[in-house]
Amino acid sequence: MKYILHFTILCFILTSNSFAKSDIKFLETQLLFDGKKRSGKLTIFNQGDQPATAKIVFKKHIVYPDGRKTFEDMNFEYNQYPYNVDITKSLKISPRRITLDPKRKQTFRVFLRKPPDLAAGEYRVYAFLEVVELVTEEKANIANSDEVALDIDIGVSLGIPIVVYHGELNGKIEDIASADVTPLPKDRIREGETHQIKVAINRSGNASVGGYVSLAYNTNSGKEKRLFNQSVSIIPDNEIYTFIYDFDPGINLTQLPAGSLKVQLYDKTKENLLFEKVIN
Repeated sequence: MKYILHFTILCFILTSNSFAKSDIKFLETQLLFDGKKRSGKLTIFNQGDQPATAKIVFKKHIVYPDGRKTFEDMNFEYNQYPYNVDITKSLKISPRRITLDPKRKQTFRVFLRKPPDLAAGEYRVYAFLEVVELVTEEKANIANSDEVALDIDIGVSLGIPIVVYHGELNGKIEDIASADVTPLPKDRIREGETHQIKVAINRSGNASVGGYVSLAYNTNSGKEKRLFNQSVSIIPDNEIYTFIYDFDPGINLTQLPAGSLKVQLYDKTKENLLFEKVIN
């Protein structure tokens, strides 16, 4: 007989053989399928000092119109393009899991088979490494069985995106819908940080578009001080993409002289100004 038991351990360390979340990691930062590409690889590396076994699990990265971001299981329902298409059904991972000795690396192969009715667009899912410990029959000390495998989840890596481009893609920044500077919520105030800016950007199309957000402070006497510059990838998840930035320590708006804030939105080259909006 063969018994396979699966236990998920969420909040505590099991044994001295447990692996820290950072012990095993992806070497790539993204896997992109575009054009006719139908296979790729994800290489993992065990930077710990003990053998480790890992498998790939998928999660949705939900970006809401108000700027909130969460990772959710694949069965999480959010009826909004592109989340209403489960692209993981078109992906196959081989092997199912990999065991690595310390300071060794190995590769998962990823194969894509797109359904014939897949609409043109950009689809993405996040791959995480779930580190597990495989307990053999000897370890489990269970008699009268040919094989016993206890698959115990004991750590999850940082995720990386798997992106699929399909068909004719287009993405466009339409304008800045709104821009506001507000105090940080009390539960997020850290030393030296007092405010955040929210910039809502109207976008269109079925693909991401790169941009560059800049915030300048103009005094009433005509002097300008650049407060921050930040590149942004405006993904096709909602008609409004909200960019949120916490001011760095040292930028205290209450101590600035009389004037106004100006948000500027450039294209990804940082050279062409697309839109700007003044915050009095």
